[in-house]
Amino acid sequence: SQHPVSKGSMAQLKSWSALIRRLASRRIELDCPEPDLQRGMSNSQARFRLFESEEDDVALTLYRDNHGWCPYCEKVWVYLEAKRIPYRIEKVNMWCYGKKDEYMKMVPSGMLPAAIIGDKLYTESDVILDTLESTHAEPSLRPPSSSADRPLFDGLLKLERYLFSNWMSWLCRPGVEERKRAAFEAALDQVDDALTIKEGPFFMGTFSLVDCVFAPFLERIAASIAYYKGLKVRGGRWSNLNSWYSAMEQRECYVGIMSDYHTHVHDLPPQLGGCLANGTPEQQAAAAEIDGLEGHGLMPVQALTDDNIQPPNGLEQDTSLACLEAAAALLRHHERVLALAQRAGETGLLEPALQRIAASLLDAEPVITLEGLSVADYNTAELMQTAIGLRYVCDRINVPRDMRLPAARQLRARLNHLSSLVACHANGLGDDIIKGQALVVAQRVTIPTQNRKDQDPAWFN
Repeated sequence: SQHPVSKGSMAQLKSWSALIRRLASRRIELDCPEPDLQRGMSNSQARFRLFESEEDDVALTLYRDNHGWCPYCEKVWVYLEAKRIPYRIEKVNMWCYGKKDEYMKMVPSGMLPAAIIGDKLYTESDVILDTLESTHAEPSLRPPSSSADRPLFDGLLKLERYLFSNWMSWLCRPGVEERKRAAFEAALDQVDDALTIKEGPFFMGTFSLVDCVFAPFLERIAASIAYYKGLKVRGGRWSNLNSWYSAMEQRECYVGIMSDYHTHVHDLPPQLGGCLANGTPEQQAAAAEIDGLEGHGLMPVQALTDDNIQPPNGLEQDTSLACLEAAAALLRHHERVLALAQRAGETGLLEPALQRIAASLLDAEPVITLEGLSVADYNTAELMQTAIGLRYVCDRINVPRDMRLPAARQLRARLNHLSSLVACHANGLGDDIIKGQALVVAQRVTIPTQNRKDQDPAWFN
Protein backbone atom coordinates (compact mmCIF):
# COMPACT_ATOMS: atom_id res chain seq x y z
CA SER A 1 0.00 0.00 0.00
CA GLN A 2 1.05 3.60 -0.58
CA HIS A 3 1.97 5.95 2.24
CA PRO A 4 -0.09 9.18 2.29
CA VAL A 5 1.26 12.26 0.55
CA SER A 6 2.72 14.71 3.07
CA LYS A 7 0.76 17.93 3.63
CA GLY A 8 3.86 20.01 4.53
CA SER A 9 3.65 23.68 3.53
CA MET A 10 5.84 24.88 0.67
CA ALA A 11 6.32 28.15 2.53
CA GLN A 12 8.16 26.30 5.29
CA LEU A 13 10.54 24.51 2.93
CA LYS A 14 12.51 27.32 1.32
CA SER A 15 15.95 26.86 2.88
CA TRP A 16 18.19 23.81 2.77
CA SER A 17 18.26 23.67 6.56
CA ALA A 18 14.45 23.67 6.69
CA LEU A 19 14.32 20.91 4.09
CA ILE A 20 16.82 18.84 6.04
CA ARG A 21 14.69 19.22 9.18
CA ARG A 22 11.65 18.19 7.16
CA LEU A 23 13.53 15.10 5.95
CA ALA A 24 14.11 14.02 9.55
CA SER A 25 10.42 14.42 10.43
CA ARG A 26 9.38 12.66 7.24
CA ARG A 27 11.50 9.65 8.24
CA ILE A 28 9.51 9.44 11.47
CA GLU A 29 6.18 9.80 9.63
CA LEU A 30 7.06 7.01 7.22
CA ASP A 31 8.83 4.84 9.84
CA CYS A 32 11.89 4.80 7.59
CA PRO A 33 15.16 5.32 9.48
CA GLU A 34 18.43 5.90 7.68
CA PRO A 35 19.70 2.68 6.09
CA ASP A 36 22.40 0.63 7.83
CA LEU A 37 25.12 0.79 5.19
CA GLN A 38 27.44 -1.61 6.99
CA ARG A 39 25.03 -4.40 7.89
CA GLY A 40 21.85 -3.82 5.91
CA MET A 41 21.01 -4.40 2.25
CA SER A 42 23.81 -4.32 -0.30
CA ASN A 43 24.51 -0.75 -1.37
CA SER A 44 26.96 1.44 -3.24
CA GLN A 45 27.64 3.97 -0.50
CA ALA A 46 29.27 1.81 2.20
CA ARG A 47 32.97 2.00 3.03
CA PHE A 48 32.76 -1.13 5.18
CA ARG A 49 30.45 -4.12 4.90
CA LEU A 50 30.50 -5.89 8.24
CA PHE A 51 27.45 -8.21 8.26
CA GLU A 52 27.78 -10.01 11.63
CA SER A 53 31.42 -8.98 12.22
CA GLU A 54 33.17 -5.96 13.71
CA GLU A 55 35.44 -3.52 11.92
CA ASP A 56 38.58 -4.94 13.58
CA ASP A 57 37.77 -8.36 12.10
CA VAL A 58 37.89 -7.17 8.47
CA ALA A 59 40.78 -8.83 6.64
CA LEU A 60 39.82 -8.02 3.05
CA THR A 61 39.93 -4.78 1.08
CA LEU A 62 38.19 -4.53 -2.29
CA TYR A 63 39.38 -1.88 -4.73
CA ARG A 64 36.54 -1.07 -7.11
CA ASP A 65 35.59 1.81 -9.36
CA ASN A 66 34.04 4.98 -7.96
CA HIS A 67 30.77 4.90 -9.84
CA GLY A 68 29.81 1.21 -9.96
CA TRP A 69 30.40 1.05 -13.72
CA CYS A 70 33.00 -1.77 -13.85
CA PRO A 71 31.44 -5.21 -14.51
CA TYR A 72 34.52 -7.08 -13.28
CA CYS A 73 34.33 -5.23 -9.98
CA GLU A 74 30.63 -6.00 -9.79
CA LYS A 75 31.00 -9.77 -10.01
CA VAL A 76 33.40 -9.74 -7.03
CA TRP A 77 31.11 -7.29 -5.23
CA VAL A 78 28.04 -9.52 -5.69
CA TYR A 79 30.05 -12.57 -4.61
CA LEU A 80 31.23 -10.92 -1.38
CA GLU A 81 27.66 -9.91 -0.58
CA ALA A 82 26.36 -13.41 -1.31
CA LYS A 83 28.98 -15.02 0.93
CA ARG A 84 28.63 -12.25 3.54
CA ILE A 85 32.41 -11.91 3.79
CA PRO A 86 33.27 -8.72 5.71
CA TYR A 87 35.25 -6.28 3.58
CA ARG A 88 36.53 -2.75 3.32
CA ILE A 89 35.90 -0.73 0.13
CA GLU A 90 38.43 1.57 -1.54
CA LYS A 91 37.10 3.41 -4.59
CA VAL A 92 39.40 4.05 -7.54
CA ASN A 93 38.99 5.98 -10.79
CA MET A 94 38.51 4.03 -14.00
CA TRP A 95 40.61 4.85 -17.06
CA CYS A 96 37.76 6.82 -18.61
CA TYR A 97 38.21 9.58 -16.04
CA GLY A 98 41.86 9.28 -15.01
CA LYS A 99 43.64 6.84 -12.71
CA LYS A 100 44.77 7.67 -9.18
CA ASP A 101 48.54 7.79 -8.87
CA GLU A 102 48.61 5.94 -5.55
CA TYR A 103 46.64 3.06 -7.01
CA MET A 104 49.01 2.85 -9.99
CA LYS A 105 51.91 2.41 -7.56
CA MET A 106 50.18 -0.66 -6.13
CA VAL A 107 48.76 -2.00 -9.41
CA PRO A 108 50.95 -0.69 -12.28
CA SER A 109 48.47 -1.87 -14.93
CA GLY A 110 45.80 0.27 -13.30
CA MET A 111 43.22 -2.44 -13.92
CA LEU A 112 40.27 -3.09 -11.62
CA PRO A 113 39.30 -4.80 -9.42
CA ALA A 114 42.05 -5.61 -6.95
CA ALA A 115 41.83 -7.09 -3.48
CA ILE A 116 44.07 -7.37 -0.48
CA ILE A 117 43.23 -10.63 1.29
CA GLY A 118 45.12 -10.88 4.54
CA ASP A 119 48.36 -9.17 3.56
CA LYS A 120 48.52 -10.33 -0.08
CA LEU A 121 47.46 -8.38 -3.16
CA TYR A 122 45.36 -10.09 -5.85
CA THR A 123 44.34 -8.68 -9.21
CA GLU A 124 42.04 -10.06 -11.93
CA SER A 125 38.46 -10.75 -10.88
CA ASP A 126 38.62 -14.50 -11.60
CA VAL A 127 41.76 -14.90 -9.49
CA ILE A 128 40.12 -13.01 -6.63
CA LEU A 129 36.99 -15.19 -6.84
CA ASP A 130 39.02 -18.40 -6.99
CA THR A 131 41.08 -17.34 -3.97
CA LEU A 132 38.03 -16.38 -1.94
CA GLU A 133 36.18 -19.57 -2.77
CA SER A 134 39.22 -21.51 -1.52
CA THR A 135 39.68 -19.47 1.67
CA HIS A 136 35.98 -19.01 2.50
CA ALA A 137 34.53 -22.40 1.71
CA GLU A 138 31.12 -21.96 3.33
CA PRO A 139 28.62 -21.47 1.91
CA SER A 140 30.12 -23.06 -1.17
CA LEU A 141 29.22 -21.41 -4.48
CA ARG A 142 31.35 -23.70 -6.63
CA PRO A 143 31.12 -27.52 -6.96
CA PRO A 144 34.27 -29.41 -5.92
CA SER A 145 36.61 -30.45 -8.72
CA SER A 146 35.58 -34.09 -8.15
CA SER A 147 31.86 -33.31 -8.39
CA ALA A 148 29.74 -34.54 -11.29
CA ASP A 149 28.53 -30.93 -11.63
CA ARG A 150 32.00 -29.46 -12.13
CA PRO A 151 32.08 -29.95 -15.94
CA LEU A 152 28.75 -28.09 -16.17
CA PHE A 153 30.09 -25.30 -13.95
CA ASP A 154 33.24 -24.91 -16.05
CA GLY A 155 31.27 -25.05 -19.28
CA LEU A 156 28.91 -22.31 -18.12
CA LEU A 157 31.83 -19.99 -17.39
CA LYS A 158 33.07 -20.58 -20.95
CA LEU A 159 29.56 -19.88 -22.25
CA GLU A 160 29.59 -16.52 -20.48
CA ARG A 161 32.75 -15.54 -22.37
CA TYR A 162 31.21 -16.76 -25.65
CA LEU A 163 28.15 -14.57 -25.06
CA PHE A 164 30.40 -11.65 -24.13
CA SER A 165 32.34 -11.99 -27.38
CA ASN A 166 29.21 -11.95 -29.52
CA TRP A 167 27.76 -9.03 -27.55
CA MET A 168 30.93 -6.99 -28.08
CA SER A 169 31.03 -7.90 -31.77
CA TRP A 170 27.50 -6.63 -32.42
CA LEU A 171 27.58 -3.65 -30.07
CA CYS A 172 30.98 -2.18 -30.84
CA ARG A 173 32.38 -3.45 -34.14
CA PRO A 174 31.25 -2.47 -37.62
CA GLY A 175 30.11 -5.19 -39.98
CA VAL A 176 27.02 -6.76 -41.47
CA GLU A 177 24.31 -5.90 -38.95
CA GLU A 178 22.06 -8.88 -39.69
CA ARG A 179 24.93 -11.36 -39.39
CA LYS A 180 26.14 -9.93 -36.08
CA ARG A 181 22.62 -9.88 -34.69
CA ALA A 182 22.09 -13.51 -35.70
CA ALA A 183 25.33 -14.56 -33.99
CA PHE A 184 24.38 -12.68 -30.82
CA GLU A 185 20.89 -14.17 -30.72
CA ALA A 186 22.33 -17.66 -31.29
CA ALA A 187 24.66 -17.17 -28.30
CA LEU A 188 21.75 -15.94 -26.20
CA ASP A 189 19.74 -19.00 -27.28
CA GLN A 190 22.52 -21.15 -25.84
CA VAL A 191 22.38 -19.25 -22.57
CA ASP A 192 18.60 -19.64 -22.43
CA ASP A 193 18.93 -23.38 -23.11
CA ALA A 194 21.64 -23.71 -20.44
CA LEU A 195 19.15 -22.46 -17.87
CA THR A 196 17.04 -25.59 -18.45
CA ILE A 197 19.80 -28.06 -17.54
CA LYS A 198 19.14 -27.83 -13.81
CA GLU A 199 15.79 -27.42 -12.11
CA GLY A 200 15.48 -23.90 -10.74
CA PRO A 201 15.90 -20.37 -12.06
CA PHE A 202 19.70 -20.20 -11.70
CA PHE A 203 22.40 -21.66 -13.92
CA MET A 204 23.29 -24.43 -11.47
CA GLY A 205 19.69 -24.69 -10.25
CA THR A 206 20.50 -22.87 -7.03
CA PHE A 207 22.45 -19.63 -6.80
CA SER A 208 26.18 -20.11 -7.47
CA LEU A 209 29.36 -18.34 -8.51
CA VAL A 210 28.19 -18.73 -12.13
CA ASP A 211 25.36 -16.30 -11.45
CA CYS A 212 27.82 -13.83 -9.90
CA VAL A 213 29.87 -13.97 -13.10
CA PHE A 214 26.94 -13.69 -15.53
CA ALA A 215 25.05 -10.97 -13.64
CA PRO A 216 27.11 -7.86 -14.51
CA PHE A 217 27.22 -8.73 -18.20
CA LEU A 218 23.60 -9.81 -18.62
CA GLU A 219 22.65 -6.60 -16.83
CA ARG A 220 24.66 -4.52 -19.33
CA ILE A 221 23.56 -6.60 -22.30
CA ALA A 222 19.87 -5.98 -21.56
CA ALA A 223 20.45 -2.22 -21.35
CA SER A 224 22.82 -1.74 -24.28
CA ILE A 225 21.14 -4.03 -26.80
CA ALA A 226 17.80 -2.32 -26.18
CA TYR A 227 19.28 1.18 -26.44
CA TYR A 228 21.71 0.73 -29.34
CA LYS A 229 19.98 -2.07 -31.29
CA GLY A 230 16.28 -1.85 -30.38
CA LEU A 231 16.09 -5.50 -29.26
CA LYS A 232 14.55 -6.42 -25.91
CA VAL A 233 16.63 -9.08 -24.16
CA ARG A 234 15.05 -8.70 -20.74
CA GLY A 235 11.35 -9.13 -21.48
CA GLY A 236 12.06 -10.64 -24.89
CA ARG A 237 11.59 -14.15 -26.24
CA TRP A 238 14.13 -15.80 -23.90
CA SER A 239 11.76 -17.10 -21.24
CA ASN A 240 14.31 -18.93 -19.08
CA LEU A 241 16.55 -15.89 -19.06
CA ASN A 242 13.60 -13.73 -18.03
CA SER A 243 13.06 -16.06 -15.06
CA TRP A 244 16.74 -15.76 -14.18
CA TYR A 245 16.57 -11.95 -14.21
CA SER A 246 13.52 -12.04 -11.93
CA ALA A 247 15.17 -14.49 -9.53
CA MET A 248 18.37 -12.44 -9.35
CA GLU A 249 16.40 -9.29 -8.60
CA GLN A 250 14.97 -10.96 -5.50
CA ARG A 251 18.39 -11.64 -4.00
CA GLU A 252 19.55 -9.24 -1.32
CA CYS A 253 23.18 -9.63 -2.41
CA TYR A 254 22.31 -8.15 -5.82
CA VAL A 255 19.29 -5.90 -5.47
CA GLY A 256 21.22 -2.97 -3.99
CA ILE A 257 24.07 -3.30 -6.49
CA MET A 258 22.29 -3.61 -9.84
CA SER A 259 22.22 -0.55 -12.03
CA ASP A 260 19.65 0.72 -14.54
CA TYR A 261 19.51 1.07 -18.30
CA HIS A 262 20.20 4.82 -18.43
CA THR A 263 23.35 4.53 -16.33
CA HIS A 264 24.76 1.63 -18.33
CA VAL A 265 24.10 2.91 -21.83
CA HIS A 266 26.08 6.05 -21.00
CA ASP A 267 28.86 4.48 -18.92
CA LEU A 268 29.69 1.82 -21.55
CA PRO A 269 30.91 3.89 -24.56
CA PRO A 270 33.98 5.37 -22.81
CA GLN A 271 34.92 1.92 -21.49
CA LEU A 272 34.43 0.13 -24.81
CA GLY A 273 35.64 2.76 -27.25
CA GLY A 274 32.12 3.48 -28.46
CA CYS A 275 28.84 1.66 -29.08
CA LEU A 276 27.18 1.53 -32.51
CA ALA A 277 23.47 2.40 -32.77
CA ASN A 278 21.77 0.77 -35.76
CA GLY A 279 19.27 3.61 -36.26
CA THR A 280 16.17 1.45 -36.69
CA PRO A 281 12.79 2.82 -35.56
CA GLU A 282 12.82 0.33 -32.69
CA GLN A 283 16.27 1.53 -31.61
CA GLN A 284 15.34 5.19 -31.77
CA ALA A 285 12.15 4.61 -29.78
CA ALA A 286 14.03 2.63 -27.11
CA ALA A 287 16.73 5.29 -26.83
CA ALA A 288 14.11 8.05 -26.46
CA GLU A 289 12.36 6.17 -23.66
CA ILE A 290 15.58 5.41 -21.78
CA ASP A 291 16.92 8.96 -22.18
CA GLY A 292 13.67 10.66 -21.20
CA LEU A 293 13.03 12.33 -24.57
CA GLU A 294 9.93 12.93 -26.72
CA GLY A 295 7.58 13.13 -23.76
CA HIS A 296 9.17 10.28 -21.79
CA GLY A 297 10.54 10.72 -18.29
CA LEU A 298 8.06 13.38 -17.19
CA MET A 299 5.60 13.43 -14.29
CA PRO A 300 3.50 11.75 -13.07
CA VAL A 301 5.87 8.80 -12.65
CA GLN A 302 4.15 5.66 -13.88
CA ALA A 303 4.93 2.20 -12.51
CA LEU A 304 7.19 0.20 -14.78
CA THR A 305 5.55 -2.69 -16.64
CA ASP A 306 6.77 -5.37 -19.03
CA ASP A 307 5.83 -3.03 -21.87
CA ASN A 308 8.58 -0.60 -20.86
CA ILE A 309 12.07 -0.87 -22.30
CA GLN A 310 13.41 -0.73 -18.73
CA PRO A 311 11.22 -3.38 -17.07
CA PRO A 312 10.32 -3.74 -13.39
CA ASN A 313 13.39 -4.87 -11.49
CA GLY A 314 12.16 -6.10 -8.13
CA LEU A 315 12.60 -2.69 -6.50
CA GLU A 316 9.22 -1.10 -7.18
CA GLN A 317 9.03 0.73 -3.87
CA ASP A 318 6.20 2.57 -2.23
CA THR A 319 6.21 5.97 -3.95
CA SER A 320 6.72 7.93 -0.73
CA LEU A 321 9.70 5.79 0.25
CA ALA A 322 11.28 6.13 -3.19
CA CYS A 323 10.80 9.91 -3.00
CA LEU A 324 12.30 9.92 0.49
CA GLU A 325 15.41 8.08 -0.70
CA ALA A 326 15.83 10.56 -3.56
CA ALA A 327 15.26 13.56 -1.26
CA ALA A 328 17.85 12.27 1.21
CA ALA A 329 20.47 11.94 -1.53
CA LEU A 330 19.70 15.39 -2.95
CA LEU A 331 19.81 17.06 0.45
CA ARG A 332 23.00 15.26 1.49
CA HIS A 333 24.81 16.53 -1.62
CA HIS A 334 22.88 19.74 -2.39
CA GLU A 335 25.97 21.95 -2.63
CA ARG A 336 27.62 19.61 -5.13
CA VAL A 337 24.41 19.11 -7.08
CA LEU A 338 24.04 22.89 -7.39
CA ALA A 339 27.63 23.17 -8.62
CA LEU A 340 26.90 20.42 -11.13
CA ALA A 341 23.81 22.24 -12.43
CA GLN A 342 25.76 25.48 -12.70
CA ARG A 343 27.99 23.98 -15.36
CA ALA A 344 25.20 24.97 -17.76
CA GLY A 345 25.52 28.59 -16.61
CA GLU A 346 25.05 30.22 -13.24
CA THR A 347 21.61 31.68 -12.63
CA GLY A 348 19.92 32.73 -9.43
CA LEU A 349 16.97 30.45 -10.15
CA LEU A 350 18.89 27.16 -10.06
CA GLU A 351 19.13 26.89 -6.29
CA PRO A 352 15.44 27.67 -5.64
CA ALA A 353 14.53 25.20 -8.40
CA LEU A 354 16.52 22.43 -6.70
CA GLN A 355 14.94 23.34 -3.36
CA ARG A 356 11.52 23.14 -5.04
CA ILE A 357 12.38 19.66 -6.28
CA ALA A 358 13.52 18.58 -2.80
CA ALA A 359 10.24 19.83 -1.33
CA SER A 360 8.29 18.00 -4.03
CA LEU A 361 10.09 14.77 -3.16
CA LEU A 362 9.44 15.18 0.56
CA ASP A 363 5.75 15.79 -0.17
CA ALA A 364 5.67 12.95 -2.74
CA GLU A 365 3.81 15.27 -5.11
CA PRO A 366 2.31 13.46 -8.13
CA VAL A 367 3.15 16.44 -10.38
CA ILE A 368 5.58 19.31 -9.84
CA THR A 369 4.70 22.92 -10.73
CA LEU A 370 6.44 26.30 -10.83
CA GLU A 371 4.77 27.22 -7.53
CA GLY A 372 7.10 29.26 -5.33
CA LEU A 373 9.60 30.02 -8.12
CA SER A 374 9.91 33.66 -9.19
CA VAL A 375 10.32 32.86 -12.89
CA ALA A 376 8.98 36.32 -13.87
CA ASP A 377 12.16 37.88 -12.42
CA TYR A 378 14.42 36.22 -15.00
CA ASN A 379 14.94 36.82 -18.71
CA THR A 380 14.68 34.18 -21.43
CA ALA A 381 18.40 33.38 -21.48
CA GLU A 382 18.55 32.96 -17.70
CA LEU A 383 15.47 30.74 -17.70
CA MET A 384 16.90 28.53 -20.44
CA GLN A 385 20.20 28.28 -18.55
CA THR A 386 18.21 27.16 -15.52
CA ALA A 387 16.30 24.60 -17.59
CA ILE A 388 19.50 23.24 -19.14
CA GLY A 389 21.18 23.10 -15.71
CA LEU A 390 18.34 21.00 -14.29
CA ARG A 391 18.51 18.69 -17.29
CA TYR A 392 22.29 18.37 -16.87
CA VAL A 393 21.76 16.97 -13.38
CA CYS A 394 18.90 14.75 -14.58
CA ASP A 395 21.11 13.12 -17.20
CA ARG A 396 23.89 12.43 -14.70
CA ILE A 397 22.05 10.62 -11.92
CA ASN A 398 23.67 7.21 -11.57
CA VAL A 399 22.18 3.98 -10.24
CA PRO A 400 23.25 2.58 -7.78
CA ARG A 401 25.96 5.14 -6.99
CA ASP A 402 23.52 7.90 -6.06
CA MET A 403 20.37 5.93 -5.24
CA ARG A 404 18.35 2.90 -6.33
CA LEU A 405 16.21 2.89 -9.47
CA PRO A 406 12.77 3.79 -7.98
CA ALA A 407 14.31 6.83 -6.26
CA ALA A 408 16.25 7.78 -9.40
CA ARG A 409 13.04 7.67 -11.47
CA GLN A 410 11.35 10.07 -9.04
CA LEU A 411 14.24 12.55 -9.02
CA ARG A 412 14.89 12.36 -12.77
CA ALA A 413 11.20 12.95 -13.51
CA ARG A 414 11.10 16.08 -11.35
CA LEU A 415 14.29 17.46 -12.87
CA ASN A 416 13.07 16.69 -16.38
CA HIS A 417 9.57 18.05 -15.75
CA LEU A 418 10.59 21.25 -13.99
CA SER A 419 13.26 21.89 -16.62
CA SER A 420 10.62 21.57 -19.33
CA LEU A 421 8.18 23.85 -17.47
CA VAL A 422 10.84 26.56 -17.12
CA ALA A 423 11.59 26.28 -20.85
CA CYS A 424 7.88 26.62 -21.63
CA HIS A 425 7.68 29.80 -19.56
CA ALA A 426 10.85 31.18 -21.17
CA ASN A 427 9.51 30.69 -24.67
CA GLY A 428 5.82 31.46 -24.26
CA LEU A 429 4.73 27.86 -24.85
CA GLY A 430 2.02 27.79 -22.22
CA ASP A 431 1.66 24.26 -20.87
CA ASP A 432 3.07 22.46 -23.95
CA ILE A 433 5.60 20.60 -21.84
CA ILE A 434 6.74 18.27 -24.63
CA LYS A 435 7.79 21.26 -26.74
CA GLY A 436 9.54 22.69 -23.68
CA GLN A 437 11.36 19.40 -23.18
CA ALA A 438 12.43 19.38 -26.84
CA LEU A 439 13.87 22.90 -26.55
CA VAL A 440 15.94 21.88 -23.54
CA VAL A 441 17.14 18.69 -25.20
CA ALA A 442 18.23 20.64 -28.30
CA GLN A 443 20.50 22.84 -26.14
CA ARG A 444 21.56 20.46 -23.37
CA VAL A 445 25.16 19.52 -22.58
CA THR A 446 25.36 15.95 -23.86
CA ILE A 447 27.04 13.10 -22.03
CA PRO A 448 30.56 12.52 -23.44
CA THR A 449 31.34 9.24 -25.17
CA GLN A 450 35.16 9.40 -25.01
CA ASN A 451 35.44 9.92 -21.24
CA ARG A 452 33.21 10.54 -18.28
CA LYS A 453 35.07 13.47 -16.77
CA ASP A 454 31.67 15.12 -16.47
CA GLN A 455 31.35 12.86 -13.40
CA ASP A 456 34.10 14.10 -11.10
CA PRO A 457 34.94 11.08 -8.90
CA ALA A 458 36.13 13.31 -6.06
CA TRP A 459 32.53 14.39 -5.51
CA PHE A 460 31.46 10.84 -4.74
CA ASN A 461 34.24 9.76 -2.37
